Amino acid sequence: MTVSDVDSKYNVRPFVEAPPIEEGKPEVIKLDAIDLSQFQYGPEGLQVRERLANQLEKTITASGFFNVINFGYDTQKLEYLKAIAQSLVELPESEKEKYYSGAATAEKDSENKKKGLGAERGEGFKPKGFWKMSEDGVRDSIVHFNFRDAKLPSTFKSKANSYPELFAEHWKEVNEYYTFLHTVVLKKILYLCDIILQIPEGSLYERYFTLAEDESIKDSSGGHGRFMMYHPLTKEDASRTKGSWLRGHSDISAFSLITSQPILALQIKDFETGQWKYVDYRPNSLVCNIGDALEFLTGGYFKASIHRVTLPPEVQLGYKRLVLIDFINPREDTIIHPKSLDSAKLKSLGLHERPEWDEITYKQWDDVKGKLLGEDRVGQRNLLFYYGRHIERWHHKAVKDNIDLSSG
Repeated sequence: MTVSDVDSKYNVRPFVEAPPIEEGKPEVIKLDAIDLSQFQYGPEGLQVRERLANQLEKTITASGFFNVINFGYDTQKLEYLKAIAQSLVELPESEKEKYYSGAATAEKDSENKKKGLGAERGEGFKPKGFWKMSEDGVRDSIVHFNFRDAKLPSTFKSKANSYPELFAEHWKEVNEYYTFLHTVVLKKILYLCDIILQIPEGSLYERYFTLAEDESIKDSSGGHGRFMMYHPLTKEDASRTKGSWLRGHSDISAFSLITSQPILALQIKDFETGQWKYVDYRPNSLVCNIGDALEFLTGGYFKASIHRVTLPPEVQLGYKRLVLIDFINPREDTIIHPKSLDSAKLKSLGLHERPEWDEITYKQWDDVKGKLLGEDRVGQRNLLFYYGRHIERWHHKAVKDNIDLSSG
């Protein structure tokens, strides 16, 4: 069967985005845009890299969210990958069941979490209705498909036959895109982070994020890719969930790279005011956010902001939201403590020691927080304390003032 035959069989066609809201949009945050087309390695590009690093520092230490623009990946290729992702998550439920990443519901998934990653982060499909979204029984409307080792071509190819036919046919496109994100986009961002932290350029990437040439998973930067489709909720269910599509959280990873969409749904919780604000749409960009691992590695200087996904304004309510995500982890043995960086910047800020934090590996944090995903009252995770750290750092002022954080 040819590629065209497979695409026809699974109705691969362009994903239809929601129309952008031009007028009357709610209050939004316009993320700072880091223009990677200006980035140039070597001494001749240092002045520009320093300027980009200064721009990045202002946002990475406040909201922890920014846009990446002009990042160099072919737009048509990315649109084709979105089309593939759309058809994959639309497979009949009888077909998806063969590739479930765990149990069908969170309530039944505890045994899977004891053995491994569980349905939320394990490879394969998380079906709609996995999470309970309200006390009166409304379930989530999200389907996602997780995959790992997409940046290790031989390893990834060898897995192809264990994935659905459509995905297996297009493993090369998946490998190309996710490898590009890691070795081009992430690497450039990390060089800017090195400048911010006043450590030699290349330090973060070479020490924590390289891909193993021999494809040893143990010695390689990890994480997972995700194709994620948000289906519209009924008006009744939307009212009962208070408009929530995905509850507030910080990511476990070091970075998350997400395709930007015109549908207004992603919200960030402001550190100073505690208010939720929509992230505005910037065409042909990536949304990048800091996760727990990099917050801890930088002593809390870089911020892993709490974010959530809510139902969009009424004009966009009938549209689906499709995102392609790369959750990027450092190597499992990375000590996620600022002492390991020896950063002059962190020393000057008094963030180098953090004596209240245990010097743990990324794997230890990933294991403990991963098993706590899917809790009904997400704000309660702020009260959970492991290795000297809160599982999630909800709005700091609210914590101090004992404000209820159980919603959102």
